[in-house]
Amino acid sequence: MKPKHMSITANVTEEQLRAMPAGKLEKLRNTIWNIVEAYEAASASSKQASTATAYKLDEMQAKGIAMKIMAEINRRKAEAAGAAGI
Repeated sequence: MKPKHMSITANVTEEQLRAMPAGKLEKLRNTIWNIVEAYEAASASSKQASTATAYKLDEMQAKGIAMKIMAEINRRKAEAAGAAGI
């Protein structure tokens, strides 16, 4: 089953990420990486160049969101390490 194309406006703000509890943020990270993998597979298996390109763009957009999530997770880890005096 091919994934639906991502809305061009799909995004997440830093404020939204900072407001999320750690468990929900981890779950979101896992979900977005599953989405990235689905878009990679759809792009690779698509026979039409235009469809493959569309999935590749969706993949890149999902990776951008994933990087924001990872940045927030890493920020929290650094903050916790700083508070612990590490």
